[in-house]
Amino acid sequence: MSAPDNPLYLPEWPEALGSVNTDEIPTLAELRGRVVLLYFWNGSLVHARALLAELKPIEARFPDGLALIGIHVPRYPAEVGDAMVLKHVNRNYLRHTILNDSRQRLYRAFGLPGLPACVLLDARGRIHGIYPGEGRSNELELANDALILAARDARIFVPASTPAPRRPEPKAALSFPCGLATSEQRLYIADSGRNRVLECTFDGVVTRRFGCGNAGLWDGIAHECGMQLPQALCVAGDRLYVADTGNQVIRRVHLISGQVETMIGNGHAGREPRPHLCEARELPLSFPLGLATAQDRLYLAMSGTHQIWSFGLGLNAAQFGVPSGSGKAGSDDGYADQASFCEPQALAASRDTVYVLDSASGALRAIRLADGIVSTLLAGHLHDPDDADGISGTARMQYPRALTFDAQRNVLWIADSYNGKLKVYSIVKRELKTLALNYRFSNPGGLAIGGGALFIADTDAHELLRLDLKTGRMARLNLTDAA
Repeated sequence: MSAPDNPLYLPEWPEALGSVNTDEIPTLAELRGRVVLLYFWNGSLVHARALLAELKPIEARFPDGLALIGIHVPRYPAEVGDAMVLKHVNRNYLRHTILNDSRQRLYRAFGLPGLPACVLLDARGRIHGIYPGEGRSNELELANDALILAARDARIFVPASTPAPRRPEPKAALSFPCGLATSEQRLYIADSGRNRVLECTFDGVVTRRFGCGNAGLWDGIAHECGMQLPQALCVAGDRLYVADTGNQVIRRVHLISGQVETMIGNGHAGREPRPHLCEARELPLSFPLGLATAQDRLYLAMSGTHQIWSFGLGLNAAQFGVPSGSGKAGSDDGYADQASFCEPQALAASRDTVYVLDSASGALRAIRLADGIVSTLLAGHLHDPDDADGISGTARMQYPRALTFDAQRNVLWIADSYNGKLKVYSIVKRELKTLALNYRFSNPGGLAIGGGALFIADTDAHELLRLDLKTGRMARLNLTDAA
Protein backbone atom coordinates (compact mmCIF):
# COMPACT_ATOMS: atom_id res chain seq x y z
CA MET A 1 0.00 0.00 0.00
CA SER A 2 1.63 3.23 -1.13
CA ALA A 3 1.51 6.57 0.62
CA PRO A 4 -0.83 9.30 -0.67
CA ASP A 5 0.28 11.59 -3.51
CA ASN A 6 0.44 14.44 -1.00
CA PRO A 7 2.79 13.04 1.65
CA LEU A 8 1.43 12.98 5.18
CA TYR A 9 3.44 13.72 8.28
CA LEU A 10 3.12 11.85 11.52
CA PRO A 11 3.33 14.81 13.96
CA GLU A 12 4.01 12.96 17.21
CA TRP A 13 3.12 9.88 19.24
CA PRO A 14 -0.33 9.64 20.85
CA GLU A 15 -0.34 10.39 24.58
CA ALA A 16 -1.53 6.90 25.51
CA LEU A 17 1.53 5.29 23.93
CA GLY A 18 3.92 3.93 26.57
CA SER A 19 7.52 2.74 26.47
CA VAL A 20 8.04 -0.91 27.34
CA ASN A 21 11.80 -1.48 27.35
CA THR A 22 13.39 2.00 27.42
CA ASP A 23 13.36 4.81 29.95
CA GLU A 24 12.34 7.43 27.40
CA ILE A 25 10.40 7.39 24.16
CA PRO A 26 12.34 9.03 21.32
CA THR A 27 10.13 11.74 19.85
CA LEU A 28 9.48 11.74 16.14
CA ALA A 29 11.13 15.15 15.96
CA GLU A 30 14.30 13.61 17.39
CA LEU A 31 14.19 10.91 14.71
CA ARG A 32 14.22 13.38 11.81
CA GLY A 33 17.16 12.73 9.54
CA ARG A 34 16.76 8.97 9.63
CA VAL A 35 14.38 6.56 8.02
CA VAL A 36 11.90 5.23 10.56
CA LEU A 37 10.30 1.81 10.24
CA LEU A 38 7.30 1.39 12.49
CA TYR A 39 6.08 -2.17 12.69
CA PHE A 40 2.79 -3.07 14.31
CA TRP A 41 2.84 -6.51 15.87
CA ASN A 42 1.46 -8.77 18.57
CA GLY A 43 3.52 -11.19 20.64
CA SER A 44 0.99 -14.02 20.47
CA LEU A 45 0.31 -13.74 16.74
CA VAL A 46 2.29 -16.27 14.73
CA HIS A 47 2.38 -14.07 11.61
CA ALA A 48 3.84 -11.25 13.67
CA ARG A 49 6.59 -13.60 14.84
CA ALA A 50 7.33 -14.28 11.19
CA LEU A 51 7.64 -10.55 10.57
CA LEU A 52 10.09 -10.20 13.47
CA ALA A 53 12.34 -12.81 11.87
CA GLU A 54 12.21 -10.94 8.55
CA LEU A 55 13.10 -7.60 10.13
CA LYS A 56 16.22 -8.79 11.95
CA PRO A 57 18.52 -8.82 8.88
CA ILE A 58 17.14 -5.42 7.82
CA GLU A 59 17.92 -4.00 11.24
CA ALA A 60 21.46 -5.44 11.06
CA ARG A 61 22.07 -3.97 7.60
CA PHE A 62 21.04 -0.41 8.51
CA PRO A 63 22.44 0.10 12.03
CA ASP A 64 22.64 3.90 11.95
CA GLY A 65 20.37 5.00 9.09
CA LEU A 66 17.23 3.16 10.13
CA ALA A 67 15.28 3.58 13.36
CA LEU A 68 13.29 0.40 13.96
CA ILE A 69 10.43 0.90 16.43
CA GLY A 70 7.93 -1.77 17.37
CA ILE A 71 4.33 -0.86 18.21
CA HIS A 72 2.69 -3.66 20.17
CA VAL A 73 -1.06 -3.94 19.65
CA PRO A 74 -2.95 -6.19 22.13
CA ARG A 75 -5.32 -8.93 21.00
CA TYR A 76 -6.26 -10.17 24.47
CA PRO A 77 -6.99 -8.47 27.81
CA ALA A 78 -3.83 -10.04 29.28
CA GLU A 79 -1.69 -8.18 26.72
CA VAL A 80 -2.82 -4.66 27.57
CA GLY A 81 -0.30 -4.07 30.38
CA ASP A 82 3.39 -3.35 29.86
CA ALA A 83 4.50 -6.40 31.88
CA MET A 84 3.18 -8.95 29.39
CA VAL A 85 4.50 -6.96 26.43
CA LEU A 86 7.96 -6.86 28.01
CA LYS A 87 7.89 -10.65 28.26
CA HIS A 88 7.13 -10.82 24.53
CA VAL A 89 10.01 -8.42 23.87
CA ASN A 90 12.58 -10.34 25.89
CA ARG A 91 11.44 -13.74 24.65
CA ASN A 92 12.05 -12.59 21.07
CA TYR A 93 15.38 -10.86 21.85
CA LEU A 94 14.20 -7.49 20.58
CA ARG A 95 16.90 -4.86 21.11
CA HIS A 96 15.21 -1.71 19.88
CA THR A 97 12.49 0.53 21.24
CA ILE A 98 9.10 -1.11 21.75
CA LEU A 99 6.02 0.99 22.45
CA ASN A 100 2.74 -0.26 23.88
CA ASP A 101 -0.30 0.91 21.93
CA SER A 102 -2.56 -0.43 24.67
CA ARG A 103 -5.65 1.46 23.46
CA GLN A 104 -4.85 0.84 19.77
CA ARG A 105 -4.92 4.57 19.04
CA LEU A 106 -1.94 4.67 16.70
CA TYR A 107 -2.97 1.41 15.04
CA ARG A 108 -6.43 2.81 14.31
CA ALA A 109 -5.08 6.18 13.25
CA PHE A 110 -3.26 4.53 10.36
CA GLY A 111 -6.34 2.53 9.43
CA LEU A 112 -4.28 -0.62 9.03
CA PRO A 113 -6.12 -3.66 7.62
CA GLY A 114 -4.73 -6.04 10.24
CA LEU A 115 -1.67 -7.31 12.04
CA PRO A 116 1.20 -7.37 11.38
CA ALA A 117 1.95 -4.29 9.30
CA CYS A 118 4.82 -1.87 8.65
CA VAL A 119 4.79 1.89 8.10
CA LEU A 120 7.86 3.52 6.59
CA LEU A 121 8.68 7.19 7.27
CA ASP A 122 11.30 9.06 5.30
CA ALA A 123 13.99 11.26 6.84
CA ARG A 124 11.63 14.24 6.87
CA GLY A 125 8.98 12.30 8.80
CA ARG A 126 6.68 11.81 5.84
CA ILE A 127 4.77 8.57 5.38
CA HIS A 128 6.48 6.85 2.48
CA GLY A 129 4.48 3.61 2.41
CA ILE A 130 2.37 1.11 4.32
CA TYR A 131 3.16 -2.59 4.04
CA PRO A 132 0.49 -4.91 5.47
CA GLY A 133 1.29 -8.50 6.39
CA GLU A 134 4.53 -10.45 6.27
CA GLY A 135 6.79 -11.66 3.47
CA ARG A 136 7.66 -8.17 2.19
CA SER A 137 11.23 -7.88 3.42
CA ASN A 138 12.63 -7.35 -0.10
CA GLU A 139 10.29 -4.38 -0.67
CA LEU A 140 11.21 -2.90 2.70
CA GLU A 141 14.93 -3.31 2.09
CA LEU A 142 14.78 -1.66 -1.32
CA ALA A 143 12.69 1.21 0.05
CA ASN A 144 15.14 1.73 2.92
CA ASP A 145 18.06 1.87 0.48
CA ALA A 146 16.29 4.47 -1.65
CA LEU A 147 15.18 6.64 1.29
CA ILE A 148 18.59 6.66 2.96
CA LEU A 149 20.25 7.55 -0.35
CA ALA A 150 17.73 10.37 -0.87
CA ALA A 151 18.40 11.70 2.64
CA ARG A 152 22.15 11.71 2.00
CA ASP A 153 21.71 13.48 -1.34
CA ALA A 154 19.51 16.11 0.34
CA ARG A 155 22.12 16.46 3.11
CA ILE A 156 19.56 15.89 5.83
CA PHE A 157 20.82 12.46 6.85
CA VAL A 158 21.62 12.29 10.57
CA PRO A 159 23.14 8.96 11.63
CA ALA A 160 22.40 8.16 15.25
CA SER A 161 21.14 5.34 17.45
CA THR A 162 17.90 4.97 19.36
CA PRO A 163 17.94 4.48 23.14
CA ALA A 164 19.21 1.07 24.18
CA PRO A 165 16.68 -1.23 25.85
CA ARG A 166 17.24 -1.63 29.57
CA ARG A 167 14.83 -4.09 31.09
CA PRO A 168 16.21 -7.62 30.76
CA GLU A 169 14.81 -10.71 32.45
CA PRO A 170 16.14 -11.68 35.89
CA LYS A 171 18.77 -14.42 35.91
CA ALA A 172 17.41 -17.87 36.73
CA ALA A 173 18.19 -21.54 36.16
CA LEU A 174 15.72 -21.57 33.28
CA SER A 175 14.89 -18.97 30.67
CA PHE A 176 11.36 -19.02 29.26
CA PRO A 177 10.89 -22.80 29.65
CA CYS A 178 8.05 -24.12 27.53
CA GLY A 179 7.67 -27.60 26.05
CA LEU A 180 7.94 -30.59 28.40
CA ALA A 181 8.06 -34.34 27.80
CA THR A 182 8.67 -37.43 29.93
CA SER A 183 9.99 -40.95 29.50
CA GLU A 184 9.75 -43.65 32.15
CA GLN A 185 12.60 -42.15 34.16
CA ARG A 186 13.38 -38.73 32.74
CA LEU A 187 11.88 -35.28 32.30
CA TYR A 188 12.81 -33.15 29.29
CA ILE A 189 12.57 -29.35 29.32
CA ALA A 190 12.73 -26.96 26.37
CA ASP A 191 14.80 -24.17 27.91
CA SER A 192 13.90 -21.95 24.99
CA GLY A 193 15.55 -18.73 26.13
CA ARG A 194 18.88 -20.53 26.26
CA ASN A 195 18.41 -22.45 23.01
CA ARG A 196 18.72 -25.90 24.58
CA VAL A 197 16.85 -28.92 25.92
CA LEU A 198 17.57 -30.30 29.39
CA GLU A 199 17.29 -33.92 30.46
CA CYS A 200 16.49 -34.30 34.17
CA THR A 201 15.39 -36.80 36.74
CA PHE A 202 11.92 -36.30 38.18
CA ASP A 203 13.64 -34.75 41.21
CA GLY A 204 15.24 -32.03 39.08
CA VAL A 205 18.79 -33.36 38.67
CA VAL A 206 20.10 -32.34 35.24
CA THR A 207 21.79 -35.30 33.59
CA ARG A 208 22.36 -34.04 30.01
CA ARG A 209 22.03 -30.96 27.86
CA PHE A 210 21.14 -30.90 24.17
CA GLY A 211 22.21 -27.66 22.52
CA CYS A 212 25.27 -25.54 23.21
CA GLY A 213 23.23 -22.47 24.16
CA ASN A 214 24.15 -20.39 21.11
CA ALA A 215 21.38 -19.91 18.56
CA GLY A 216 22.15 -21.86 15.41
CA LEU A 217 21.36 -24.90 13.31
CA TRP A 218 23.90 -27.71 13.28
CA ASP A 219 23.80 -31.34 14.31
CA GLY A 220 26.07 -33.00 16.85
CA ILE A 221 26.30 -34.97 20.07
CA ALA A 222 24.27 -33.60 22.99
CA HIS A 223 25.59 -30.12 23.90
CA GLU A 224 27.64 -29.85 20.70
CA CYS A 225 24.61 -29.17 18.48
CA GLY A 226 22.91 -25.83 17.86
CA MET A 227 19.24 -24.97 18.43
CA GLN A 228 17.17 -21.80 18.35
CA LEU A 229 14.13 -21.20 20.56
CA PRO A 230 13.05 -24.85 20.91
CA GLN A 231 9.38 -25.10 21.85
CA ALA A 232 7.57 -28.45 21.91
CA LEU A 233 8.93 -31.88 22.85
CA CYS A 234 7.69 -35.46 22.74
CA VAL A 235 9.24 -38.85 23.46
CA ALA A 236 8.62 -42.07 21.54
CA GLY A 237 10.72 -45.07 22.52
CA ASP A 238 14.37 -44.06 22.64
CA ARG A 239 13.82 -40.94 20.56
CA LEU A 240 13.15 -37.38 21.69
CA TYR A 241 11.57 -35.09 19.10
CA VAL A 242 12.13 -31.35 19.33
CA ALA A 243 10.23 -28.57 17.59
CA ASP A 244 13.23 -26.33 16.96
CA THR A 245 10.90 -23.48 16.11
CA GLY A 246 13.42 -20.67 15.73
CA ASN A 247 15.17 -22.75 13.06
CA GLN A 248 11.90 -23.94 11.44
CA VAL A 249 12.94 -27.60 11.76
CA ILE A 250 12.19 -30.73 13.75
CA ARG A 251 15.15 -32.36 15.48
CA ARG A 252 15.48 -36.01 16.51
CA VAL A 253 17.56 -36.93 19.53
CA HIS A 254 18.82 -40.50 19.88
CA LEU A 255 18.61 -40.81 23.65
CA ILE A 256 21.04 -43.72 23.88
CA SER A 257 23.89 -42.04 21.99
CA GLY A 258 22.90 -38.40 22.49
CA GLN A 259 23.16 -37.73 18.75
CA VAL A 260 21.01 -34.80 17.59
CA GLU A 261 20.02 -34.68 13.94
CA THR A 262 17.73 -32.59 11.77
CA MET A 263 14.79 -34.75 10.77
CA ILE A 264 12.27 -32.44 9.06
CA GLY A 265 12.64 -28.97 7.54
CA ASN A 266 15.17 -27.06 5.47
CA GLY A 267 15.65 -24.22 7.94
CA HIS A 268 13.49 -21.73 6.04
CA ALA A 269 9.97 -20.54 6.78
CA GLY A 270 7.33 -21.53 4.25
CA ARG A 271 3.74 -20.55 3.65
CA GLU A 272 2.60 -23.34 1.34
CA PRO A 273 -0.17 -25.39 3.01
CA ARG A 274 0.34 -28.32 0.62
CA PRO A 275 4.02 -28.49 -0.34
CA HIS A 276 4.90 -30.65 -3.33
CA LEU A 277 8.23 -31.85 -1.99
CA CYS A 278 8.15 -35.33 -0.46
CA GLU A 279 11.64 -35.33 1.09
CA ALA A 280 11.17 -34.33 4.72
CA ARG A 281 14.44 -32.40 5.03
CA GLU A 282 13.59 -30.30 1.98
CA LEU A 283 10.27 -29.03 3.36
CA PRO A 284 9.98 -25.41 4.54
CA LEU A 285 8.10 -25.36 7.84
CA SER A 286 6.00 -22.57 9.30
CA PHE A 287 6.35 -22.24 13.07
CA PRO A 288 5.94 -25.81 14.34
CA LEU A 289 4.72 -25.24 17.91
CA GLY A 290 3.28 -28.59 18.96
CA LEU A 291 4.32 -32.25 18.72
CA ALA A 292 2.70 -35.62 19.45
CA THR A 293 3.18 -39.22 18.36
CA ALA A 294 0.44 -41.76 17.68
CA GLN A 295 0.25 -44.97 15.66
CA ASP A 296 3.86 -44.68 14.54
CA ARG A 297 3.40 -41.18 13.17
CA LEU A 298 4.70 -37.81 14.31
CA TYR A 299 2.15 -34.98 14.34
CA LEU A 300 3.14 -31.30 14.07
CA ALA A 301 1.04 -28.27 14.93
CA MET A 302 2.03 -26.07 12.00
CA SER A 303 0.82 -22.82 13.45
CA GLY A 304 1.91 -20.59 10.59
CA THR A 305 -0.30 -22.41 8.08
CA HIS A 306 -3.08 -23.28 10.58
CA GLN A 307 -2.67 -27.00 9.97
CA ILE A 308 -1.66 -30.30 11.54
CA TRP A 309 1.02 -32.14 9.56
CA SER A 310 2.05 -35.75 10.04
CA PHE A 311 5.09 -37.83 9.17
CA GLY A 312 5.70 -41.56 9.30
CA LEU A 313 8.31 -42.79 11.73
CA GLY A 314 10.72 -45.66 11.23
CA LEU A 315 14.15 -46.47 9.92
CA ASN A 316 13.61 -44.69 6.62
CA ALA A 317 13.33 -40.94 6.15
CA ALA A 318 10.07 -39.46 7.43
CA GLN A 319 7.31 -39.43 4.83
CA PHE A 320 4.92 -36.48 4.66
CA GLY A 321 1.22 -37.29 5.06
CA VAL A 322 -1.93 -35.44 4.07
CA PRO A 323 -2.25 -32.27 6.18
CA SER A 324 -5.26 -31.79 8.40
CA GLY A 325 -6.71 -28.34 7.78
CA SER A 326 -7.24 -26.32 4.63
CA GLY A 327 -4.57 -23.77 5.50
CA LYS A 328 -7.04 -20.98 6.18
CA ALA A 329 -7.62 -19.80 9.75
CA GLY A 330 -11.00 -20.95 11.02
CA SER A 331 -12.95 -23.42 13.13
CA ASP A 332 -14.66 -25.67 10.58
CA ASP A 333 -15.02 -29.36 11.36
CA GLY A 334 -15.00 -32.20 8.85
CA TYR A 335 -12.51 -34.18 6.81
CA ALA A 336 -8.90 -33.09 6.53
CA ASP A 337 -9.31 -30.87 3.48
CA GLN A 338 -12.55 -29.33 4.81
CA ALA A 339 -11.50 -28.60 8.38
CA SER A 340 -9.71 -25.47 9.55
CA PHE A 341 -7.68 -24.50 12.60
CA CYS A 342 -6.72 -21.17 14.15
CA GLU A 343 -3.05 -20.99 15.15
CA PRO A 344 -2.84 -24.50 16.62
CA GLN A 345 -0.09 -24.57 19.21
CA ALA A 346 -0.31 -27.69 21.38
CA LEU A 347 -0.98 -31.36 20.66
CA ALA A 348 -1.63 -34.45 22.76
CA ALA A 349 -2.39 -37.98 21.63
CA SER A 350 -4.31 -40.97 22.93
CA ARG A 351 -4.46 -44.33 21.21
CA ASP A 352 -6.96 -43.24 18.56
CA THR A 353 -7.15 -39.43 18.74
CA VAL A 354 -4.90 -36.40 18.41
CA TYR A 355 -6.12 -33.47 20.48
CA VAL A 356 -5.38 -29.93 19.31
CA LEU A 357 -5.39 -26.59 21.11
CA ASP A 358 -6.30 -23.73 18.81
CA SER A 359 -4.56 -21.09 20.88
CA ALA A 360 -5.80 -18.03 19.04
CA SER A 361 -9.48 -18.92 19.46
CA GLY A 362 -9.18 -20.85 22.73
CA ALA A 363 -10.79 -23.94 21.20
CA LEU A 364 -10.12 -27.62 21.87
CA ARG A 365 -10.31 -29.83 18.79
CA ALA A 366 -9.92 -33.55 18.09
CA ILE A 367 -8.68 -35.48 15.05
CA ARG A 368 -9.99 -39.04 14.83
CA LEU A 369 -7.10 -41.11 13.50
CA ALA A 370 -9.26 -43.78 11.89
CA ASP A 371 -10.63 -41.43 9.23
CA GLY A 372 -9.04 -38.01 9.87
CA ILE A 373 -12.32 -36.31 10.78
CA VAL A 374 -11.89 -33.15 12.85
CA SER A 375 -14.42 -32.25 15.55
CA THR A 376 -14.71 -29.49 18.14
CA LEU A 377 -14.77 -30.46 21.81
CA LEU A 378 -14.74 -26.93 23.23
CA ALA A 379 -15.69 -24.09 20.93
CA GLY A 380 -13.80 -20.84 21.19
CA HIS A 381 -13.93 -17.40 19.66
CA LEU A 382 -11.02 -15.19 18.66
CA HIS A 383 -12.76 -11.96 19.67
CA ASP A 384 -14.39 -13.28 22.86
CA PRO A 385 -11.63 -14.54 25.17
CA ASP A 386 -12.70 -15.04 28.76
CA ASP A 387 -12.40 -17.39 31.70
CA ALA A 388 -15.28 -19.81 32.27
CA ASP A 389 -15.70 -23.49 33.06
CA GLY A 390 -18.38 -25.70 31.57
CA ILE A 391 -19.22 -27.57 28.40
CA SER A 392 -18.72 -26.50 24.82
CA GLY A 393 -20.44 -23.20 24.19
CA THR A 394 -20.02 -21.93 27.74
CA ALA A 395 -16.39 -22.75 28.52
CA ARG A 396 -13.88 -20.01 27.68
CA MET A 397 -10.10 -19.82 27.68
CA GLN A 398 -7.66 -17.03 26.91
CA TYR A 399 -4.79 -18.12 24.66
CA PRO A 400 -4.19 -21.65 26.04
CA ARG A 401 -0.72 -22.87 25.11
CA ALA A 402 -0.10 -26.34 26.59
CA LEU A 403 -1.88 -29.67 26.61
CA THR A 404 -1.19 -33.22 27.82
CA PHE A 405 -3.23 -36.43 27.90
CA ASP A 406 -3.65 -38.27 31.20
CA ALA A 407 -4.41 -41.88 30.27
CA GLN A 408 -4.93 -43.00 33.86
CA ARG A 409 -7.70 -40.46 34.51
CA ASN A 410 -8.88 -40.13 30.89
CA VAL A 411 -8.60 -36.35 31.01
CA LEU A 412 -6.71 -33.59 29.25
CA TRP A 413 -4.69 -31.13 31.31
CA ILE A 414 -4.71 -27.65 29.77
CA ALA A 415 -2.63 -24.59 30.57
CA ASP A 416 -5.06 -21.68 30.17
CA SER A 417 -2.05 -19.46 29.76
CA TYR A 418 -3.34 -15.89 29.63
CA ASN A 419 -5.82 -16.58 32.44
CA GLY A 420 -2.92 -17.95 34.51
CA LYS A 421 -4.80 -21.15 35.38
CA LEU A 422 -4.50 -24.91 35.13
CA LYS A 423 -7.63 -26.59 33.78
CA VAL A 424 -8.75 -30.17 33.24
CA TYR A 425 -11.07 -31.46 30.52
CA SER A 426 -13.01 -34.67 31.15
CA ILE A 427 -13.17 -36.66 27.92
CA VAL A 428 -16.12 -38.68 29.23
CA LYS A 429 -18.15 -35.78 30.66
CA ARG A 430 -16.95 -33.37 27.93
CA GLU A 431 -16.57 -30.65 30.52
CA LEU A 432 -13.84 -28.15 31.43
CA LYS A 433 -13.00 -27.32 35.05
CA THR A 434 -10.40 -25.10 36.73
CA LEU A 435 -8.15 -26.77 39.25
CA ALA A 436 -8.34 -24.99 42.61
CA LEU A 437 -4.73 -24.04 43.30
CA ASN A 438 -3.41 -21.26 45.47
CA TYR A 439 -1.05 -20.14 42.73
CA ARG A 440 -1.20 -17.62 39.92
CA PHE A 441 0.69 -18.89 36.90
CA SER A 442 2.62 -16.60 34.59
CA ASN A 443 1.80 -17.63 31.01
CA PRO A 444 2.49 -21.38 31.42
CA GLY A 445 3.62 -23.02 28.19
CA GLY A 446 4.36 -26.68 28.91
CA LEU A 447 2.75 -29.70 30.59
CA ALA A 448 3.85 -33.33 31.00
CA ILE A 449 2.95 -36.26 33.26
CA GLY A 450 5.55 -38.55 34.79
CA GLY A 451 6.56 -40.09 38.09
CA GLY A 452 3.10 -39.62 39.55
CA ALA A 453 3.18 -35.87 38.98
CA LEU A 454 2.12 -33.21 36.53
CA PHE A 455 5.04 -30.96 35.57
CA ILE A 456 4.25 -27.38 34.57
CA ALA A 457 6.54 -24.99 32.75
CA ASP A 458 5.61 -21.56 34.13
CA THR A 459 7.17 -19.84 31.18
CA ASP A 460 7.25 -16.14 32.03
CA ALA A 461 8.24 -16.84 35.65
CA HIS A 462 11.19 -18.97 34.42
CA GLU A 463 10.11 -21.75 36.75
CA LEU A 464 9.28 -25.43 36.70
CA LEU A 465 6.49 -26.65 38.99
CA ARG A 466 5.59 -30.17 40.16
CA LEU A 467 2.01 -31.06 41.07
CA ASP A 468 1.69 -34.34 42.98
CA LEU A 469 -1.37 -36.01 41.46
CA LYS A 470 -2.10 -38.04 44.62
CA THR A 471 -1.79 -35.35 47.29
CA GLY A 472 -2.54 -32.26 45.18
CA ARG A 473 0.56 -30.58 46.61
CA MET A 474 2.43 -28.28 44.24
CA ALA A 475 5.98 -27.03 44.64
CA ARG A 476 8.72 -25.46 42.57
CA LEU A 477 11.23 -27.93 41.20
CA ASN A 478 14.75 -26.65 41.74
CA LEU A 479 17.25 -27.88 39.15
CA THR A 480 20.68 -29.15 40.18
CA ASP A 481 23.57 -30.57 38.15
CA ALA A 482 24.44 -34.25 38.39
CA ALA A 483 27.62 -34.93 40.32
